[in-house]
Amino acid sequence: MIRRTTIVTTPSATHRSVPLRPRSGGRVLVAVALVVALVLPLAYLFSQVWTTTGDAQRFVVSERTGVRYAEKLTTLLARLAAAQVATASGTTVDAEAVRSAVKEVDELDPRGTDPLDVRERWGPLPAQIENALRQKGRGQAAQRAYAGPIGLVHGLIGKVGDASKVVRDPELDGYYLVDTAVLRVPDVLLDVGQLGSLAFGATTAPNTRVAGPAPQIAVVQDRVARSTEAISLGLRTGADDTSSDTLGSGVLKPLDELVAAVDGLVRSSTSLATGNKAAPAEVRAATTVVNETALALGEAVLGEFDTLLERRADDLASERLTAGIAIVIAVMIAVVLPWLRRIPGRRRADRAALSTPDIVDARDLLGPELVTSGPKARTQGRQQG
Repeated sequence: MIRRTTIVTTPSATHRSVPLRPRSGGRVLVAVALVVALVLPLAYLFSQVWTTTGDAQRFVVSERTGVRYAEKLTTLLARLAAAQVATASGTTVDAEAVRSAVKEVDELDPRGTDPLDVRERWGPLPAQIENALRQKGRGQAAQRAYAGPIGLVHGLIGKVGDASKVVRDPELDGYYLVDTAVLRVPDVLLDVGQLGSLAFGATTAPNTRVAGPAPQIAVVQDRVARSTEAISLGLRTGADDTSSDTLGSGVLKPLDELVAAVDGLVRSSTSLATGNKAAPAEVRAATTVVNETALALGEAVLGEFDTLLERRADDLASERLTAGIAIVIAVMIAVVLPWLRRIPGRRRADRAALSTPDIVDARDLLGPELVTSGPKARTQGRQQG
């Protein structure tokens, strides 16, 4: 018997890749949810920081505007006080210094924006100051002539302090600086002008004593002494509590000079009651020294305060920049992170599909009668035997 053997050759393996069917809609929703979850809280915090720092920046800008006005108005007040004493004593008035100070105040607002709403009060002042400069009366007549312009300038300094918010500065050292520059120094300058004019109104002749103005002189002396004492206490307290490196060295020296000048003014004005014929000249010289030292202290204090405001503005700008960079980085991470998660996962799926073949033996696809070799054929032979 002849056995016919049929050999069927089949490929050893057939590789079949698994098609990738990503759910694109689900991935988009996940990405959007991730972006919202990361960015929304940061955006809220960023808006709060941005709003807070913006308000603080506008506060600082307003304060620095007030510093410029206060500086020029204080100079004008000092020049008017000096002119008042000079007129009362019958000496030459430095009218050009007064007019120059008026011009500097006018030039603070060249475009007419009036940021501190001071134009209404300032408008009539230059004409009144010019009228006072033409005053030829001595003694108390000079005091009355200059009382109006000096009082208006003094009040305008307070108005500037309120409108520019410098009197509400939140820092402790800034508070003492503002208290000195906007409140105390103008008080000293106003009282010095009054004291000088009263001193020359108290004597009609070198050796003649007039008792009328003496009580007024004592009152003004007391006001000057109290204002100086408050300045000294406030600045020394501020120098102890400040973080500035220049507050002590820049302010305390002119403070000591003012204290010494006020002591000299009190001694010379007190000697008027004794009929000292040299007292009026001594008072005039002492008022000049107090006027100049008070003005120097005011300029030093305002300069130091402006330096503090400048540093504060720089810190606020840095905070806003940091907040902006942080929100940009957060948005970038939230947008890029889903893509960073998606790309490696897809590559791993592709590698898994290629490394796991679906192997099929061709003999399994044939009928039993056609298989004549291999393990399956031997099994069938044993069953037939």
